[in-house]
Amino acid sequence: LGTSTMDITTDPYALVAISANNVLHGVGVADATGNLTLNYTPFETTDAAQLVMTRSQRRPLIVNLPVLPNVGPYVTATTVVVNDGNNATAEAGETIGLDVTFNNVGVQDATNLTATIGTDSPYFALTQTTASISVVPSNQTVTVSNAFTAVVSAMIPDQTVVPIVITITDGNNAWTSNRSITVNAANVSVQSINYADSNGNGYNEACETVTVTVNLSNTGHMNAAGGSMMIVANNANVTLSQETFIIPAINIGSTIPV
Repeated sequence: LGTSTMDITTDPYALVAISANNVLHGVGVADATGNLTLNYTPFETTDAAQLVMTRSQRRPLIVNLPVLPNVGPYVTATTVVVNDGNNATAEAGETIGLDVTFNNVGVQDATNLTATIGTDSPYFALTQTTASISVVPSNQTVTVSNAFTAVVSAMIPDQTVVPIVITITDGNNAWTSNRSITVNAANVSVQSINYADSNGNGYNEACETVTVTVNLSNTGHMNAAGGSMMIVANNANVTLSQETFIIPAINIGSTIPV
């Protein structure tokens, strides 16, 4: 980070390019002795850059290079693990902790750190938003259990990806890491509706009693708790014998008739 030149020794007249995330940062051609000072647009974030070297009658050489700071500490939140005391998965209606691993890829120890978390998701209420880390040594990681806590809305749709932003500061520097959490929820829907008329001819006729069976399926990634269902007749000529029904729990992948 922060540099814009690189000295390279390769084959004479080799073509050299450096890029990251499909964005070209610099390109150059080695001289007759195979030496090249490659000028490139400086990288602004830690990432993996790709260095490509090629020339005629040679197979291209592609090397992945880590982009690291050349001075001071540089701390990122590398992993976020859900701590729910159950299956390590965020689920609708849960209160969860987030175990965060902080990685210092800089050349100096990072001390007296404060980490904060934020999200713009309306389904994810953060209840503990700040964590303190005394030190993350250079080129090492520190994991903080329950660094943050949150309440997941019971109404969150299944497989919602909640974006989170973790900002780490030592008072002089600030580093931002973008992460996300996928949330499991039930997804109950009407799979089909069956009608059985009293005389069995397959037609709903005047003055006839028709039995209606609603088949409910849970296609989500979480068992559905029991609840209730209401049926409304949108025709003044139809009278329902029952409008409200108690629904039992529906397991993942299951279908029940009501």
